[in-house]
Amino acid sequence: MLLEKKLIERLINASLSRGADFAEVFVESTLSTTLQSLSGRLEKVNSNKLFGVGIRVAKKFNTVYGYTNSNNPKDLLKLAEDLSKSFNDDKLTRSTPLNDLEVGKRHNAKILPSEVTLEDKVAFMKKAFKVAKDYNEAIKQVIVNLIYVE
Repeated sequence: MLLEKKLIERLINASLSRGADFAEVFVESTLSTTLQSLSGRLEKVNSNKLFGVGIRVAKKFNTVYGYTNSNNPKDLLKLAEDLSKSFNDDKLTRSTPLNDLEVGKRHNAKILPSEVTLEDKVAFMKKAFKVAKDYNEAIKQVIVNLIYVE
């Protein structure tokens, strides 16, 4: 888990502390890689690590959202408290305890992209280039992008 359950509960309680009737916490941590070839030649390889925590707070049809790249509990609690200030109601919503959710493993990848060598990825892109280029003699330029996220 990217954030402790108790911290998430504290964030939800802080978000609801001024009368909001809904709060949610979203955590993202992904690694993405993009490879680009032009006319069969590898031109670019970019890798990005994305991490952030978003908090959405709502009351009826009014919603506020905040986001931070910090996982520091003090920063996250300040964000939740700042968002809660958007609402001012004496009627407080009590949060329900968080339960563990069994997600399951329905769509496991047989081979993770990180387990495939760069050479094999480039060879795959070259095959795609050849198929596209050979499709019709009118095709003069082919760009192949391979993007994967883990």
